[in-house]
Amino acid sequence: MGGSSFRDLEAYRHAVALGDAVHAEVLRWDSFERWSTGLQLVRSVDSVGANIAEAVGRWHEADKRRILFIARGSLYETEHWLRTAAQRGLLEGSYSSQVDEVARALNLDSTRAVAGSLSSFGTVAKRIGKHQPFEWKHDGERGSVYFIHPDIAEVFRAALEFKNQS
Repeated sequence: MGGSSFRDLEAYRHAVALGDAVHAEVLRWDSFERWSTGLQLVRSVDSVGANIAEAVGRWHEADKRRILFIARGSLYETEHWLRTAAQRGLLEGSYSSQVDEVARALNLDSTRAVAGSLSSFGTVAKRIGKHQPFEWKHDGERGSVYFIHPDIAEVFRAALEFKNQS
């Protein structure tokens, strides 16, 4: 099987490294903790890398963005399970810096995907904000989409900055 482009993504490489480190630690836990907290933790952390890989394989930019957002959701879930494991005294080390590395790289990859789709549709954004419309113009038509979650608005804001710098 040939090399796939997802393997070159910084977010993917960091996610896999985090998953491998977490998996190795969970294997040392006793049976109950491994099958309760550990199973949830390993599934969530492995899901981050798997979703990044899946996003790269999607044809349409909207699908790519959606799956990268799912990967970010899995990373948040991983943070939850890491906190739970730490509070229960199960973790020997801290994974916060590794989680931050994945988050930074994932946000950059999401931003690039959004910026790519904005430029491919010739879209010009006018305004973004929490519970405010994202106004767009395409081939002389105007429209707006309302974003409820501020994180999504922030990713689009960053994508516009990235697009304008390119």
